[in-house]
Amino acid sequence: MSYDGFDEWPRFDHECQHCVFLGPHDYCGHTFDLYFCAQWGYPTVLARASDKPADYFSGLPLSHCHPILGEAKTRAQRMGLLSLPKERPMGRRT
Repeated sequence: MSYDGFDEWPRFDHECQHCVFLGPHDYCGHTFDLYFCAQWGYPTVLARASDKPADYFSGLPLSHCHPILGEAKTRAQRMGLLSLPKERPMGRRT
């Protein structure tokens, strides 16, 4: 795991050695550790809520509607870890 650029360490245990720590995030009175992972060539973002192995949620496709995963996606993009293809303009296909 990488902690570059942060004054804080993760609050919760996270055992994936491929994940990059994106920093803590407070939301509605709860603190989450945010991560980016590109293991096996499938990038994703995740938010860990405790030390329990199953106490996290993830999914890059959910980042557009889930505010915590959206924050993780934004941080990953700002750090240059994640680049998404530019959207094509709406219009008629030929």
